[in-house]
Amino acid sequence: MRCPARYSAPTSALALLTYARSRVPRGAQAPNPPLPRRGEVAAKRQERALRAGAAKTYNGLHEEREERTPRMTPLTLDESLRMLEAARAKAAEIGVRVAIAVLDPRGDLVALHRMDGSLWRSVPISQGKAAASAAWDAPSGDLADRWDQPVVRALSMMEQGRIIPWQGALPVRRPDGAMIGAIGVSGARPAQDEEVAAAGLAAL
Repeated sequence: MRCPARYSAPTSALALLTYARSRVPRGAQAPNPPLPRRGEVAAKRQERALRAGAAKTYNGLHEEREERTPRMTPLTLDESLRMLEAARAKAAEIGVRVAIAVLDPRGDLVALHRMDGSLWRSVPISQGKAAASAAWDAPSGDLADRWDQPVVRALSMMEQGRIIPWQGALPVRRPDGAMIGAIGVSGARPAQDEEVAAAGLAAL
């Protein structure tokens, strides 16, 4: 049966049922909508229960994972300055003039000291050593033998050559082992650079 032009097409189930009943002749019994079978009702209830249980399990695992994952405390400027002061004191003690850089885990500069009389190139080299140490979470001197490896060279090229795998930088870690940056030194012999960096690290 086609709907009269004055009627718009019903869109909801209730509207369809109301319209169907309005078209039944007087005296005739309007058809009732089919009821869902008992098995279908049970299946839907079971499906809803399974979904609720899965969601509860997922949320519980997610919360448990967050509790077990340690949250890293970022390296602060005060901590960086404290390391720089200790490193500069060590450099003055052994009679070298160096540049000292503290970087965050991404390799971005946090703080920098350039001692009077140190060479200009000591500034970018100290940052390059620290960037290498932060990128690999290892002393930059340990990376010197790996310079010919494709991954090390590729990363250095991707970073515009600012990663320098040469002795003189150490990673900075929290007591729980989380790496929060690196301290790099340049301007003296490589072993002296690392000695100055170690003095700064000990002040954290």
